[in-house]
Amino acid sequence: MQNIDPKNMINTTGWMKVPASKLPQEKIPGRLDEIRVARNIMEKIFASAGEELERIEALPEHERSEAAHAKALEALKEGWLGLQDVELQYAAALLQRGRSLEGESSLVLVP
Repeated sequence: MQNIDPKNMINTTGWMKVPASKLPQEKIPGRLDEIRVARNIMEKIFASAGEELERIEALPEHERSEAAHAKALEALKEGWLGLQDVELQYAAALLQRGRSLEGESSLVLVP
């Protein structure tokens, strides 16, 4: 990712620590607002999967279905991976366009 100002990679508001080497190297197509919408959708999917898992885990032990619990765990895992992927794309798109991650992305890039 040449021509990226290292100052733009600083993000004190982020919470998702990811190695900078995981950022996509290819040019990210699309407009930032389109990528942001995709990120927001993935955040909602991830949150919904987490709520479903909490609901299942709040049930009494004898009412809890192991299959439903496993399915909810898998949905949470898939949601997390999808959120990471779209967040990486969004951060790369910001940096490629000369924008800072500060206040825009959930990522904290680490060496």
